[in-house]
Amino acid sequence: MVRVLARGKDIRPDGAQCDKCTLQDYPCVGGCGPAQADIVICGEAPGPTEAARGVPFVGRAGKLLDTVLKEVGIDRDECYLTNACLCAPEPIRPPKPKELKACLPRLWREVLAHRPKVVIALGNTALKALAGKHGISNWHGALLSPDLPEAVDTTIVPAYHPAAVLRSPRLYQDLKTDLEKALLVLQGKLEPPKESSSDVKTVVIDNVEDARELIDRLWQLYHGQEVALDVETSSTGELLCIGLSWKPGTAVVVTKNALQNNYIRDKLDVALGRLTIVGHNLKYDLQVLWRHGIPSPCTGADTMLEHYLLNNLPGTHGLKQLAKDYLNMPEYDAELKPYHKTGFENCPPETLYRYNAKDASYTLQLHRLFQERLSENDHRVLETLLYPASDVLARMESLGVLVDIPLLRNMDIEYATAVDDLLHQLHQHAGHEFNPNSHKQLLEVLYKELELPIPGRLSSDKDALEELKGYHPIVDVLLEYRTKKKLHSTYVKALLEAADINGRVHTTFNLHGTVTGRLSSSNPVNLQNIPKDSDIRKIFIATPGYTLVEGDLSQAEVRGLAYYSQDENLIQAIRAGGDMHIRTACLMFKVKPEEVTKEMRQKAKHLTFGVIYQMSAPSLAAELGISVSEAEDLIEEYFKAFPQAQEWIEETKRKVLEVGKVSTPFGRTRNFGFIGNDNRNEVLRQAVNAPIQSLASDVTLTALIKAGRCLVGNPNTRLLLTVHDSILLETKEDPVEVARWLQGIMSAPVLDGSVPFDAEVKIGPSWGELKTIEEYLSAKAA
Repeated sequence: MVRVLARGKDIRPDGAQCDKCTLQDYPCVGGCGPAQADIVICGEAPGPTEAARGVPFVGRAGKLLDTVLKEVGIDRDECYLTNACLCAPEPIRPPKPKELKACLPRLWREVLAHRPKVVIALGNTALKALAGKHGISNWHGALLSPDLPEAVDTTIVPAYHPAAVLRSPRLYQDLKTDLEKALLVLQGKLEPPKESSSDVKTVVIDNVEDARELIDRLWQLYHGQEVALDVETSSTGELLCIGLSWKPGTAVVVTKNALQNNYIRDKLDVALGRLTIVGHNLKYDLQVLWRHGIPSPCTGADTMLEHYLLNNLPGTHGLKQLAKDYLNMPEYDAELKPYHKTGFENCPPETLYRYNAKDASYTLQLHRLFQERLSENDHRVLETLLYPASDVLARMESLGVLVDIPLLRNMDIEYATAVDDLLHQLHQHAGHEFNPNSHKQLLEVLYKELELPIPGRLSSDKDALEELKGYHPIVDVLLEYRTKKKLHSTYVKALLEAADINGRVHTTFNLHGTVTGRLSSSNPVNLQNIPKDSDIRKIFIATPGYTLVEGDLSQAEVRGLAYYSQDENLIQAIRAGGDMHIRTACLMFKVKPEEVTKEMRQKAKHLTFGVIYQMSAPSLAAELGISVSEAEDLIEEYFKAFPQAQEWIEETKRKVLEVGKVSTPFGRTRNFGFIGNDNRNEVLRQAVNAPIQSLASDVTLTALIKAGRCLVGNPNTRLLLTVHDSILLETKEDPVEVARWLQGIMSAPVLDGSVPFDAEVKIGPSWGELKTIEEYLSAKAA
């Protein structure tokens, strides 16, 4: 039964202090729903559609709410819906504190009248009204007790307002997850945290005798039993303790004191080697163990990667966040925060051990929860790709890559001098000193003082400066200044700071950093973005006695498009070998290979990647410096040459609007969640590009796993880096043989073999001085 409490400005809702509110002359929309409801949903205030129809949540936000409720399994007709403020402000805006306060007694009375088990607070205003909290981004998904004038057995679940999701579609998954949590509370499967709910029974192992008993206990566990593991380290990377948990709510912490005994450490290594190790960002923990004489453990499961497959949005995979979102655990690292800067070695041992135990225990609980939610396909991706890759990447991170320290120091001086000289030139051209890194000052110099023409918009970005070339010499100097300054700060200085005492740089490869599955790199240096055409790559050198070998997949994304579309012309061009862009130009311009000009090839290359990245005709025109109509003609000619590619693109777009996701043959799935008018075009672009990028990445990752398995225990050939579609290693063996071996692994048939993925290999003393096998042999013979 639907019940409308109030409609129209002449009606005063029960309990509302309308005489104290500035909205009393605006339309008032009462709540609606059954007389008794286990779920009350509270929003902010009615919008224009609600005001016109006299019912809450019937506009765009309401329709989105209906969609999410249905997807989660909550029946809207069984919920009571209302707002923190019943009157609709015009123009639309959040209620003011005074207005909200006037409506608060009414809201309390309304909620209490329905005696709900769950109250879903949508957005900041409802959160503030019902729980007295601020910041929905911090509180969404928490389980809160209401601040009501009389005791009521209900739980408040804050969630993003559907209107916020309309503005930022990436919040869709958060809204869905929070509503799922509300349903679990309703079903009695989840409760608000009690003060002691985060306690974990902790057993501290601090001496040899207790450690022997622990090892005996580990041997009593069945072979392959899952044991969650977490390490804590000092500011210098020294192992302080190891937390182990194989029973929820209980953890064992082995201290540094116990681990200093070689016998205990060796026996613990053997015991852990027979178990299935579960961790969170386990790649880090394994490297710590390896450095401290515990080499046997490897990745059994990783809750960070498990959650990545459940929700691949970046920045949502931290252990503390997951413990809050899924286990309803409050902030449990508060005691440790003062020591994040000074180092955990300064933390009281008892505090550190409690924290370590909770990390291990919560990791185990999260793993068991995620295991139930992961699909069969997700498990396949973890077992065949992510976990094996994690172990290979951990070894690469641990080894690092050698950098030429003397060269870096010289480059540091050279770049600093060059940047200062260019800065002096900029000041000379401007006629006075200014800060070229200040957007405001730069615009003042370019457009007011020097009166340069405004290139469509008042901007100082690279595209705008490219359009201003030729108008004044300051433009060329500014572009060079930015290039030199970036190379100096981002690479030269950063690499000097990151190098360890042995001159090696260790990066962190992130398997969970992108929605497409491509690896990213960070902490302390991003080695994925090292420029190809610069002297920066010469900084990376082979260890003395070794030679660098690199394998690079040739035009992997073009081959990905061919695989998905099965375009006969595109596959034929790939199989014919040689320069793919020349062959594309032949088909586009109907000329022979020898007739393809440099300009034709460039257009073919830009067009191919423009199609893959779904570049519009105006964007392509700007890229090539041609008219929009010429760009449209090029796109038309491309699709005439490769008609099945166009069919696949259009079918992919149609399907993503229907099912909201795209998948790859390696089992990856890119879920787009909510698709609305604001993000529709971007979703269509990503729906085409994401599976192509993902396929290219996973072909490379598969080759990396194969190479890593072959090289386990081989100190003479060692993997160093993987950047996009390439693999870099160093070897003491015959580099030509190793290069051909790597080429064979990277060019091995993948999937159904319909499209070959070929790799080019190069050899050299530094990353910036690599030569083909033929060039290398010729130089060696000379």
